[in-house]
Amino acid sequence: MSNAQSLSLVDKGTEGFVATKYDLGPTLRERTQIVNFSANYVYWQDNGRYWVDEYRRRQRQQPRYSLQELALTAILEANSPARVLEFGCGVGRHLSYISKIVGIEAHGADQSPTMLAGLQHWVADPEVIARTRLIEPTGPLPFADGSFDLVYTVEVLLHVAPSDIAGRVAEIARVARRAVIHIEPPADYTLSAEAHDGCWWHDLIALYAGLGITARRIGRPVEAQEVIIAAIDPSYRLAVPGAAFFWHMRDVESWLDAGAAATKEDTNRPMTANSDALPEPATKQVGSADYFPSQRQAEPVKTITDIDRQFGAPFGPVPASFRVLPKSLDPCIPLASDEELQFAYACRKSFLIQGYQEPYMNDIVRAFRLIKGKQTYLEVGTFDRGNLAYAAQLLADDAILIGVDIQQEDAHDELLRRSLKPRQTYISIVGDSRAEETVEQVRNALGYGYVLDAAFIDGGHTAHAVMCDYVNYGEIVRPGGLVLLHDSLWEGSGDYKGSADALSEIDRLDPIYLVAGEGPPHRFMRPMWRDEIWGVVGIHLRN
Repeated sequence: MSNAQSLSLVDKGTEGFVATKYDLGPTLRERTQIVNFSANYVYWQDNGRYWVDEYRRRQRQQPRYSLQELALTAILEANSPARVLEFGCGVGRHLSYISKIVGIEAHGADQSPTMLAGLQHWVADPEVIARTRLIEPTGPLPFADGSFDLVYTVEVLLHVAPSDIAGRVAEIARVARRAVIHIEPPADYTLSAEAHDGCWWHDLIALYAGLGITARRIGRPVEAQEVIIAAIDPSYRLAVPGAAFFWHMRDVESWLDAGAAATKEDTNRPMTANSDALPEPATKQVGSADYFPSQRQAEPVKTITDIDRQFGAPFGPVPASFRVLPKSLDPCIPLASDEELQFAYACRKSFLIQGYQEPYMNDIVRAFRLIKGKQTYLEVGTFDRGNLAYAAQLLADDAILIGVDIQQEDAHDELLRRSLKPRQTYISIVGDSRAEETVEQVRNALGYGYVLDAAFIDGGHTAHAVMCDYVNYGEIVRPGGLVLLHDSLWEGSGDYKGSADALSEIDRLDPIYLVAGEGPPHRFMRPMWRDEIWGVVGIHLRN
């Protein structure tokens, strides 16, 4: 989808939305056809599925999300009964709870079909879904004058382009009968201009004044937002909380933030022999000794001598026919330069975990030249998220990165999100990569078409785990895309067959090429020695 696209509505009956796996049934019947709107609107049209789960994550981690919900609930409940429209309802986070207020008839409108496709995951009432409309990003709203007693927005107008904001505010005011409620960023709150292809502060009070409507600030429930009320009907006395309510909300936010920080500090503080030890966590901590139980050699074999190495051990001489490469692998031929390695280590530095060595990157650097500019990237086995941070710098500026790992690591995920390019999206999926529900989450994150440009398989290194990941995710890589497999020559231990066993089977019909830290790339061949061999990236080019 280009940055010069728009949305027009076409009634196609009851089949649900185009380009979505979510079926909303007969109550939301519009389909979409894309024609001419700017990038800030296209972002939300394309990426709504991500926010179905992201809002829940933020509710758990950021107090302001729950506090803004309390503020909106207090205002709407005080002014019930009322017919209410949420402009920019998205996946229905606010509709899900305001629809439970006695006397409130909740309606929604949003310009993103992928956001609206998530309604069924947030909104339990089918009547609320039936009253939700897909609208155009700009232009007239599909409602008559004064259709709603109250209209509200929550963190929506900051995504409206400056060239469109006056028209949007005028339309919101036109369809409101009593008042409009805005919970939007204040002038002194720093916004990222690049976030989601555009964020802007707008002087709403001045915009309403231009329409002959009085608007006023009534309080600031959280640091990042203020509440502005526009009096559409000056004779109507909108009931709103007093100053003490907002002061206390800010106090609560600061207490919760301080508590979260203290909890994180306590969690990261090492236990001493005399401390009151907490129960053993149900999940392993990232970097702990038992994090990779299937990847330890029971009895490491060390047999290679220096003389053996002079003759190519542990890999052995590579036949000339194995060195014939597809032209598309030419970028992998040069060895990793000092500049490339310095850049890779700089990307990974802040993700390093105490007690673990700095990762070996020579083979990754060579192989990952192939992902430059790619749009959709999956990594199975994300561990400290450092490799994702490196990959992000090579991928397209608006790339989607999906990480799958059996362990939830919120702190590492947040560190990764802060390191991404402004328009990139990271989706973290926690679960066993072999499980059907995990594969389904990856498909849902990708959306219609299930297209991956590249998949990097670096999860469990047993033969079974590698084969499962190759089947589950390699087969949803587009023709011409890449499947990359790390530690591809590990032969396992006395307990486990290793990744090399899986690759030897795959290579029988799907050619695998090896990129080691040193030496030329070549067709897959097992090591000629029994040894603890890690590293080496296997590459399969999808037909």
